[in-house]
Amino acid sequence: MSDIKSRLKQLANSKGFSMRGFEEFCGLTRGNISNILPGGAIGSDKLAKILDAIPDINLAWLISGIGEMFATPDTADKRCPADMSEFFYNKTLEQAVELGQLREQLAQAQREIEAYKTGKNEPIHHHAPTPIKIAP
Repeated sequence: MSDIKSRLKQLANSKGFSMRGFEEFCGLTRGNISNILPGGAIGSDKLAKILDAIPDINLAWLISGIGEMFATPDTADKRCPADMSEFFYNKTLEQAVELGQLREQLAQAQREIEAYKTGKNEPIHHHAPTPIKIAP
């Protein structure tokens, strides 16, 4: 599945725009789309401008790559089709796991800082593992 930047490039091309022209047409500033990192995200304020400029875009496709680029009479009134619900559910689960891992890393860092401040432990030095030599 492509990322949102790739889908926005597809959308711009389908409408006959360069990326800069597309950004201007949508009321975005230069680089709002072209500077998105691979796999990156776009803000809801920018999505709203794109949707205002191109109301026939299929939001499900734009956000996730699911479905067709443009809404059809069958999909125009559906705000969150079943496959989008599953997409958001899975994305939420992924983010919950990542959030839990980040919280644990933060708690560990706070414990290490507190221990260092109180002098209870030497600073922790993280070293790369020693390479294992394999005999020929």
